[in-house]
Amino acid sequence: MDNSIKDTCLLCARPVYEDDRTVRFLSVWVHDECYRKDIGVPPRRRPQFPEERAA
Repeated sequence: MDNSIKDTCLLCARPVYEDDRTVRFLSVWVHDECYRKDIGVPPRRRPQFPEERAA
């Protein structure tokens, strides 16, 4: 899988890669965790166990 840079995060200035969890915000890509932190919503928790992923 190609993990090339598709943009630079508007909120943290780090590169945004194809495989990153992202949000389209003001016509640019930002990291999901940066966007949620900026609007005051806790970041999404990634499932740690296989049974959580299935749910």
